[in-house]
Amino acid sequence: SRTAPDSNSILVSVSRDRGLSFSPLRTIRSVPVRRHMAKMGGQDRLMESQPLPRLAWGGGKFHLAWCEPGDTEGGRLVSCSTTNGEVFTDPVPLHGPEVRKVHYTALAAGVDGRLLAAWLDNRGAGQQPFASTRIDSTPTASTLVDQGAGNKGICPCCDLETLINARGDELVAFRHSVDGCRDIHLAWRPKGALEFQKAGPVSDRRWKFQACPHDGPSMAESGELITTVWMDAAEQKRRVFAATGSLASLPWKAEPLPLLHDGEQSQPRVAAGGRALGAAWLESFVENGNRKTEVVAAFRNARTGAWMPAKALSTGSDGVPTRPSAAMDPISGMLVAWFEQDQTGRNLVLARAKPTGACCCD
Repeated sequence: SRTAPDSNSILVSVSRDRGLSFSPLRTIRSVPVRRHMAKMGGQDRLMESQPLPRLAWGGGKFHLAWCEPGDTEGGRLVSCSTTNGEVFTDPVPLHGPEVRKVHYTALAAGVDGRLLAAWLDNRGAGQQPFASTRIDSTPTASTLVDQGAGNKGICPCCDLETLINARGDELVAFRHSVDGCRDIHLAWRPKGALEFQKAGPVSDRRWKFQACPHDGPSMAESGELITTVWMDAAEQKRRVFAATGSLASLPWKAEPLPLLHDGEQSQPRVAAGGRALGAAWLESFVENGNRKTEVVAAFRNARTGAWMPAKALSTGSDGVPTRPSAAMDPISGMLVAWFEQDQTGRNLVLARAKPTGACCCD
């Protein structure tokens, strides 16, 4: 949150009753804002550094990461952890001093407490994905995930996604740029290995697009299978798709997630817990001549593998929702948080999604 003209604050609120109520906000860290000029679309624009907070659970702890700018254009990605949301460790770097600029970040935690961070860095010919792993407070040098076609990087403005699976393998998902297509690709690093391997595109869909959609992938593991969700507009309409499988069976079959209003979908997030798996996204549509956007959620039936009907979570809101995030509680349902922009400013909203009809984990 912008708490001063030249600083942002990392704020934390804790629930101890499965999301029914939350504690008052506490400031964990104040992060300075750095500004610089950048050329976008042929025009000079004033850009501000963003802290980009990320939260992950693993090894019996919550892990919080964010970006802190340096004195020049570069910066660093740091993290701290807590067992109860009250006492946090001192922040430590998630990489060495080799980074040039950290942006479009992702964070995952394993059951052993290992952290996997990924980000885009422009130290090469273009924006390239890098990743680093940390178990203790010792920073590790980052590793190139994918150099990109012709060593020119990948899609430059979409968030990355990371996952440490049950076997301890590390996965990074990102929107690639190959032969004019902006499709979702995976790279993986087997547990104990030093380098990432290119796993390839998650599906056989191809989206020819000569710009960056600012809409990255999301991943979750349910059972021994990985589910990836993403947006593309290969049929000239933004739709959200899901694909599930093992690394050995790539590419996976893509299936569209259910529409609620026959509108356009974007910004999907997927969450898993036990055998339960659900997704949340935005759906934009026209109603009575006015354009509306709602946060929508759906669950997958674990027995049949089919996605159940979608349900709106933000009905009746006067604000414009954006950037949903999701976490699964197999007992009480999926918690979905998002921002809403209205005339008074930007608010953070949270709702609980429960499956309609058959249980998501039948």
